[in-house]
Amino acid sequence: MAIRKLPPWALPLLAVAPGLAILPFVKAVPGAGVEIWSGLAIVWAIAVSCLAWRRLDETGRAAHLSAWFWGGSAALFLSLIVVMLTVLIPGFGQPFVDFVEAFSKKHPPSQMGFVLGVMAAAMMQVAGYFIAWLVWWGKRR
Repeated sequence: MAIRKLPPWALPLLAVAPGLAILPFVKAVPGAGVEIWSGLAIVWAIAVSCLAWRRLDETGRAAHLSAWFWGGSAALFLSLIVVMLTVLIPGFGQPFVDFVEAFSKKHPPSQMGFVLGVMAAAMMQVAGYFIAWLVWWGKRR
């Protein structure tokens, strides 16, 4: 199988490629087509990520585990602080409300607020992971 001969750095790019490939066509493709493509892209990303994990050495696995634990946890904690500030400070959450209302054309704002909140927490965790991963490798190089 040709995918097994790729260098390790190419596998993450290969994992996200189908998900990124649909972005220019989101407006042109019907909603169900985008949802089906997105679901298939997620399954593809999981499969390629599992293959990438199996090909990692012990040091690479330790870097990822540490980065997900420390970076993801710290970023989720920051997300909780933003939620707390939104509740405690009047007007602090208005930019979030405006952002949600801009996306809630077809769906109720409460539904889109939940979806965007979960996505924001997930994106912050990925950013925290990436920063912690860079720090982990920076300390050991």
